[in-house]
Amino acid sequence: ISFAGLIKKYRKAKGTERLQIQYLFVGTFFAALIGLTTNLIQPLLSGTTKYAKFGPLSTIILVAFTTYAIVKHRLMDIRALVLKSVAYSVVLSLIAGIYATGTHFLIQRVQGRISVDIFNIFVIFAAIFGFNPLREFVEKHTDRIFAKGRYNFNELLSKLGHITSSTVVLDDLTHSVLKTLTEEMRITRAAFILTNSDTVSELKTIGYEETRRKEWQELINAVKGSKMIVVDELEEDSEKKELLRKLGVDVAVPIYAEYVKDKILGVLALGEKRSGDMYTARDLKLLEIISPQIAIAVQNANLLKEREKRISELDSLNKLALSLGSTLDLDEILETVIEESIQVTEAEAGSIMLLDEDSQTLTIRCARGIPEDVVRRTRIKIGEGVSGWVAEKGEPLRIINGRHENKYLQRCLKREDITSALAVPLKVKQKVIGVLSVSRKKESKVFTQENLNLITSYAAQAAEMIENARLFEKSERQLLETIKTLASAVDAKDSYTFGHSEAVTKYAVAIAKEMGLPKEEIRNIEIAALLHDIGKIGIPESILNKPGKLTREEREIIKEHPRIGVNILRDAPSLSSIIPLILSHHERYDGKGYPNGLAGKAIPLGARILAVADAFNAMRSDRPYRSALSLEVAIKELRINSGTQFDPLVVEAFLKVLKRKFKVA
Repeated sequence: ISFAGLIKKYRKAKGTERLQIQYLFVGTFFAALIGLTTNLIQPLLSGTTKYAKFGPLSTIILVAFTTYAIVKHRLMDIRALVLKSVAYSVVLSLIAGIYATGTHFLIQRVQGRISVDIFNIFVIFAAIFGFNPLREFVEKHTDRIFAKGRYNFNELLSKLGHITSSTVVLDDLTHSVLKTLTEEMRITRAAFILTNSDTVSELKTIGYEETRRKEWQELINAVKGSKMIVVDELEEDSEKKELLRKLGVDVAVPIYAEYVKDKILGVLALGEKRSGDMYTARDLKLLEIISPQIAIAVQNANLLKEREKRISELDSLNKLALSLGSTLDLDEILETVIEESIQVTEAEAGSIMLLDEDSQTLTIRCARGIPEDVVRRTRIKIGEGVSGWVAEKGEPLRIINGRHENKYLQRCLKREDITSALAVPLKVKQKVIGVLSVSRKKESKVFTQENLNLITSYAAQAAEMIENARLFEKSERQLLETIKTLASAVDAKDSYTFGHSEAVTKYAVAIAKEMGLPKEEIRNIEIAALLHDIGKIGIPESILNKPGKLTREEREIIKEHPRIGVNILRDAPSLSSIIPLILSHHERYDGKGYPNGLAGKAIPLGARILAVADAFNAMRSDRPYRSALSLEVAIKELRINSGTQFDPLVVEAFLKVLKRKFKVA
């Protein structure tokens, strides 16, 4: 019957259970063979029992094979066996002792009054009804002595079941599972390695180092296709055993996706027990039961995380589109793109390199998390390095653990010390205009294919806006150069004020920046400063270059140059925002200026800035009727006229600029 049961079980068994049955089968077979030969067959054939003394050898063989199955393949929990043996032994000893004492008392004291048979019947019933309560009592107390640190199997299973069914956040789930297992099973360390397309994506550990990402990836590859790997059950010279011992892993439990064959979601790695004991069959059974529940919980948490991520990505793409559509300022566009890219991919650093078509060189125009000296000195030719390769090929690149199948790129990664990065081309009508890159130094988390897809979408949106901003920037430069040429022509008409417009522009822009004005307003002030005297084109040169003092009539003609300038520029729509500044740059803060006698904040701020810059340059320049004033005298005049001719806030800002530049008090 035993042989038949073992054979039937062996056919259905797999893995560890199959190996256990093998040893039991072999042990039982040899024990039966020797026992039958020495105690049955040989006596029947020879009529003598002289070889019966070798019969106990069969028991020794069975015990040996069973012991090996226990030690090698966890046939049973030895500690539980010892515990049960102690409990039963103590109970039987107590019953025997009570029976012996009772019998002795009966014979000595009440002999003849109570029948021995009746006493034996009483003892039998007492043993039947009292055995289990007594056994449970003894087992409970021997458990305290012999099995300290043992967990309650059902309670732990229930606790883990509650965690997997109620925890929906992936980080909380992995942390709770690890914490519960290490505390309840008294394990020194544990790790939860999560995967994406069979590649380590996240690593949660208690007691393990997080930096050995390469070895954790090897563990994923080693356990894939297995149910559970126990280091003590592996052959001594096996590569798997060497790897697990190198990592300090005693048990590796692969977590497979439900309904998807061989799709591994991660691995639960457990270190040695604090007691130094090996993992028992009971421990492995618990892990076997709980692993499918963990798989379902991880899948649900991944789905929730994916859903939240998709919502975040759509929100981010929408935000990016709105931000890019609201400005043509190149710097603002670049900053928005790099910040959103880093945030959505959880990167540590990033950069946008733009291509100079003439030199075919990539330079960093915007960066986060990269040292400034690196940003300044980085110049990459098309085809050189990682970014140069992306620009040349026009293809996105995902780098994991500093490795790539392309040998040239592999050398570049090693040289540039890149571990995990995404690099995508910025393309407009199939023409590459730059490269967007993000990177991480930490090995506990890598960029996924989804990260790459998202960054590629960002790059597609950003490239068009970057190109438009560059074209706008180019047209702005051309406009500014035209305006400078025009301003130079105006200055050339007055031999005493040559270069005046550029000097006023320099001062005015410095004041505007000191006051923290927006870029658009600073740009308007810059153009207005260059053209503030354009109305002098309509003033006769005889008045402009008159060596002596002007008459009253001549001064009135000069005062018309702001209006003349406005009339000249009125038909240029792109310059409409600077007309109020040119018209009012000779107004005074106290209302005694011209042409409209405006006062205080009724004068546009840009015009108040131009007034200070214009007056300072005039004081520092030679005039037909006087020589240029010294720096100290000019500054003194600004302070004297602050609050009357000039806006005090503008004067204060300009004095700060002069203090930095000339170190004046």
